This record gives sequence, C-alpha cells and structure tokens, in this order.
Amino acid sequence: MPAEDILGTFSLPQIYIFSVLLVLVLLAVGRFFGRRAARRDKSVESSLGSAVALALAFSLVILLIVDLDRSYEGFLIVDQTPMVELSRRFETERGSAN
Repeated sequence: MPAEDILGTFSLPQIYIFSVLLVLVLLAVGRFFGRRAARRDKSVESSLGSAVALALAFSLVILLIVDLDRSYEGFLIVDQTPMVELSRRFETERGSAN
C-alpha cells in the first residue's frame, strides 16, 4: 500500500489537531501565568496582555509546524517536485554505482 494511501486513511482532520493543540497551549500558558501571579502576589490582569501575546505566539508556532507537516493541505502548500527529483537522482546514482 503506498504511503499516500496510508496517510490519507489514518489522518485526523486538521481542525481537530488545531483545536486540541490550541487548548493545550492555552492551558499551559494560563497555568504558568496563574502560578507566577500567585507567587508574586500580583493581580492576573497585570500580566493578561503578555499572556495573550505568548499564547498567540505559541499557537502560531504550533500551527506552522502542523501545517508544514501536512504538505498537501492547509494554509501553506509545499511543492514536492524538488524532493521527488532528488530522490530519483539518488536512485539513478545508486544504480549506476553498482
């Protein structure tokens, strides 16, 4: 069975992956800022802007990683032609070396 068929059969829709990762990142950032505010006895509102900025930054990085991992769909579609040509070159060079 070709790899494309296996990946197409067993992959989750992107919206589920994005949602789960976003919730995990928001929980981690919220816990970090909540513990920091409790330790320093500051109000949570003072660090709300930085918490939102950090959560957005983490979310965008994770979104980029997941989007680049799925090269045939998503926001960034990566052309696989150069990698296929390189693979063919390796195969022909390996065949001519033997």
